[in-house]
Parts: sequence; structure tokens; C-alpha cells
Amino acid sequence: MMIIYDMRVNHVKEPLGFDLSNLHFSWKAAGLAQGHGLRANRITVREAGRTIYQSEPDSLLQFHEHRASLNLKPRMAYSWCVELEDDLGECTVAESTFETGKLDEAWYGRWIAADAELEGSVLLSEKFVLSDEMTGEDGRVYISGLGLFECYLNGQKVSDEYLAPGYHSYDFHIQVATYDVSDLLRTGENTLEIALGDGWYKGRLGFDGGFTNLYGDTLMAVAELYVGGELVCSTDKSWTAKLHPVTFSNIYDGEIFDARRADDTATFKVKVVEPENLGPLVDRRSLPIVQKEVFPVRELIRTPKGETVLDFGQNLAGWIEGKVDLPAGWKLRFKAGEILQEGCFYNENYRTAQAQYTYISKGAVAYFRPHFTFYAFRYLLAEIDPGTGEWRALQEDDQVSDLRACHLRSDFDEIGSIETGNSKVNQLISNVFWVQKDNFLDIPTDCPQRDERLGWTGDAQVFSATASYN
Repeated sequence: MMIIYDMRVNHVKEPLGFDLSNLHFSWKAAGLAQGHGLRANRITVREAGRTIYQSEPDSLLQFHEHRASLNLKPRMAYSWCVELEDDLGECTVAESTFETGKLDEAWYGRWIAADAELEGSVLLSEKFVLSDEMTGEDGRVYISGLGLFECYLNGQKVSDEYLAPGYHSYDFHIQVATYDVSDLLRTGENTLEIALGDGWYKGRLGFDGGFTNLYGDTLMAVAELYVGGELVCSTDKSWTAKLHPVTFSNIYDGEIFDARRADDTATFKVKVVEPENLGPLVDRRSLPIVQKEVFPVRELIRTPKGETVLDFGQNLAGWIEGKVDLPAGWKLRFKAGEILQEGCFYNENYRTAQAQYTYISKGAVAYFRPHFTFYAFRYLLAEIDPGTGEWRALQEDDQVSDLRACHLRSDFDEIGSIETGNSKVNQLISNVFWVQKDNFLDIPTDCPQRDERLGWTGDAQVFSATASYN
């Protein structure tokens, strides 16, 4: 029996808010009777149940792809189906969806920033009210930030994406993310929040110590929230700003998270701003950066220097997460490294990149993770400052638990594998896979760990054929 699977639009399954300017449908088919082929295929596209496009039956569609030129509407959901008929007359149909983003629609939301000099990351917020009838409608947030952003609705993160809007040339374009927030809406008062960090836009980046404020010196965001197609909240001067617990972050040096700042209730006004010398807002082109794999601590190492080192058994790009229950003011710090030297922690090959994560406790049980940075490591040096200003090795009786390394990359899956009878060859193949996974965190980079992590597209071009099979 013939089946149709892996239906994609512009190479993405059920894309939401992606750039669809060159519309391309693709799919795979299996189960054709041996010795038989396809006689005719057809693509149908529907908007609100109404057919807006239908291709002519065409045997050439056996190549499992089709390009179409359609006049798509902004913020519109579409369904599409593939009909396949084999030369025995058996017909098979499969359906999928795609949804447009803002396209060229004008923005009601304005770019906003805190109207105050705030140290570290910023949290922007606004409240809005929904009726019972609206709560059951579809909700969509269209959002971007300079630099990195995380969006929350009623205290819940709106997606599993991290480090949005990703690493790209902001002077050419600024990508917009679209999120389905239908399940997070509630009757009555709702709160929309946007956390901002320096990232590639504003943080340290480049050789020989790097540069800051490459694209700008002000953290800002723009957003619109629609419910049932109606605009219910957008960024403007009515929003407020406050301090975010991230007091410091950049791509190379890591992050400092002071949990005590979450209790600071001081708010500040916001101002409407305009990005200078930057590109326009465009529907997203990059796959989201997500958590793809999780590694527990394989071994806790006590080094000859008396250090505590966590070994996760795999060099990976990502970060550490865990649980803490430390007294107020105590600090927990991790330093990233790829190898050990003489059994001790080592990361001098990171050059000027500090590659650290520091959590400052407010005296309550909490789960921690970074927000606006990432690391590349197999080993983490774990240290505690018990409020004295001096660091010591993490001990087993310190209330730090559930530690795990989380691998982040662009949301692609492995499609190929090779296994031989030689363990060393298999390890080499695994190394190649992991080099790709660790460097395909948005724009393919030259390395994910030291003070570089730049988009050397020439390197990516050489590797692209191999990458396509992996």
C-alpha cells in the first residue's frame, strides 16, 4: 500500500511564519508495488477550506517536489494535499499545513527599549485582558529582539526555541519569529513579557578581544499578539521595563544570573526607538535553535589539584542545567573545557573566552539554566563561593543536583548513519557528526567554544555535501 510522508514546505514541516517567497512543496512516497511507478500526481492548496491552487495531474511529479507561485496573505493558515496515483490506478492522498508570517504587512508594534540605563538584561512587559469568547481562539505572537530574546505569556515560555532571533547579519535583515500561544491564553488579565540579552547583536564578538555594540548599543524588542485574527497587544510606550536576573551575558564569556534580582519590583518607563543602520523585519529564514539531546554526568572527577570536574562523556555545544538549594548570596560557578591536562581542568585553548556560568542564590530551591549564551565542552569545572569571596571545589554535600548537559543546535535531525566493524573508524565517524552538530547552531561556524564562533561560509561550503548526507 502506497503512503505519503515527510511533507514539507520550503524544506520545513508545517512551517509557521517562515519566509515563503519562493514556495516549494516536497514529500516522500513509499509502498509502490514492485515494478510499478506513478501515473499522475497533483498538488492542492486551500485557504479556509477554499481551493486557491491546484496543479494539473503530472507524471513528472514523481520527483516528489513542486514549485508554485501563489499570492499568499499575511498571518494566514493554509492546508495543502498531495494526490498520487500509481499505474495500477491506486490513489493515495495526504495533507499538511503551513502558515504565513507578517509578509509585507505594516507593523502596529513599535520598537521599544527601557527608558533608563539598566545594567545587564532587561525584562519588558505589558498586560491585556481577554473575554471568555476570545480565550478559545487561536493566538499568535510575531516578535523580534535586538539582541537575543525570550518571550513569556502568563509566566510560561512561549516556545522551545533558544537564542532567538539567532545569528545573522542584522544590517541586512532582522528575522521575525512566529509562535502559537493559543494554549497559554486565559480569560481575564494576561501578561506578555520579553527578556533581552546582548547576544551577537551587542555582546563581545570577533578576534583579538573582539568588539562590542557591533550592530547597536540598545536592547530593544518589537511584538504583536493576535487572538482570533484581532490585535490585542503590541509593543508601545505603555509597556514597562525592569531588571532581569541576568546581570551579565555574552556569547564568549558566558552568563551571570543573580536570582535575587527577580524580587526587585522597581519598574521603569519604556521609549519608542528606531534601529539605526539595520535591515528590515522579515519572516524567519533560519531554523529555530532547540535542545536536541541531554547527557547526564558520566563521571565526577577529583583532580590532582583538588578540583571537582564533571565529565559528560561527549564534547557538545549547549549548556548545563540543574537544581540548587543554596543559602542566599552563595554562588555556583561552572567553567567549560574540552580536555584535561595531566588529569586536571584545562581551557587555555579557549583563548580570551571565559566560558563561565555563575548562579547567585536567593536562598530558595531553584532550577537554573543559561539564557543568552552557549558553551562547548565535555568537562565542567564546578566551584562554590559560600559568600566569602573565595572559590572552592563543589562538594557532594553541597545542595546542587540533577545536573545535565543540554546539546543545542538548529532544529535538524540526523538522516544518515554509517557503522563499521572497526571501533576506531566508528569513533572517527561519530566525531564528524558531532563537529557538524556543534557548529550548526544557526549560521554554520568554524568552532563553537573559543573566542571566534564566526560564520565562515567558505568552510561550510566545502563541508555542505557531506553535511547533506548526515
